[in-house]
Amino acid sequence: TATLLDTARTINVITNKVLEDTASFSFQEALRTVPGITLGAGEGGTASGDIPLIRGVDATGDTYVDGARDVGSQTRETFDVERIEVFKGPNSAFGGRGSAGGSINIVTKLPHTGTVAQGAATIGTDNFYRVTGDLNAEIADKLAVRVAGLYHNADVPGRDSVFDKRWGVAPSIAYGVGTPVTATLSYYHYETDAMPDYGIPLTSRGQRADGTRVPADVDRDNFYGLKARDFQKTRADSVTFLFSGDLGGGWVLSNTTRYSDSRNNYIVTNPDDSAGNVANGYVWRNTKSRNSHNQGMVSNFNLAGVFDTGSIGHSVAIGGELSASDSNNRNYVVDTGNFRVGS
Repeated sequence: TATLLDTARTINVITNKVLEDTASFSFQEALRTVPGITLGAGEGGTASGDIPLIRGVDATGDTYVDGARDVGSQTRETFDVERIEVFKGPNSAFGGRGSAGGSINIVTKLPHTGTVAQGAATIGTDNFYRVTGDLNAEIADKLAVRVAGLYHNADVPGRDSVFDKRWGVAPSIAYGVGTPVTATLSYYHYETDAMPDYGIPLTSRGQRADGTRVPADVDRDNFYGLKARDFQKTRADSVTFLFSGDLGGGWVLSNTTRYSDSRNNYIVTNPDDSAGNVANGYVWRNTKSRNSHNQGMVSNFNLAGVFDTGSIGHSVAIGGELSASDSNNRNYVVDTGNFRVGS
């Protein structure tokens, strides 16, 4: 009901141009362009995944896609992202339940008028290969389709045995493009297969005279996980229906309905020093694991309009949301053991 400039909140918008210019290939990389956001790494018993902290407060449960809350532990990509909107500060009046830090809304690539095809290929060191494609076609009067796709394969620079593989596809179809009433149906599928990495161990407690703990004196490329066991695999599937209708007279009715299903499974080795044995050249291989599954259904309606009573102008926004979510978080049973720091 108001322009971004006239909205009394701190709002940052990461446009598609910014994503391209900064080579932000993941949700976390994109958020690094916004001040006031830090990224968690699964601390405090939470699952390792995308954990944005807005002004120090976890906003994982305040992440939206096309205006509808998208919960569940997962990792996100940018191949199907048009822009990312970051709203800072309390937002219970707008978003209902949530944190005091703010919220994040991801706007996806949806069909539009005209026919446009785009593609990009990236090659880099450490076996980095990435290909993305984006095709929009107006196949009939008022009817358009769009497909975005991704293939990504890379090792991690400076780390032995650590890799990151991703692929995804996002088709969508819309009727009424270019008209006041538009209905869109979209599907999103994204998978990852990566080797998680907690880095190198710290020195033991009390090992240094000044009481500080520093990274152990080892090759910085050393990988302390188990290649035959450690893994992280995520998957996200969602189906979304979007409706927007201009009722005339300055009134607009819209609806977003989504079903989502996401998984985040991993076992990661943490070269810990809880046993105090780094001083003797050994590392305690602490493990962290998660087998999480989330299914959710959300539907929200919004009616917005502007009107005048005499010389006084009014803006009205009325909304309602119904959602249901089922989450399971389990751990794996893992055997551990010690091995020498330099091995």
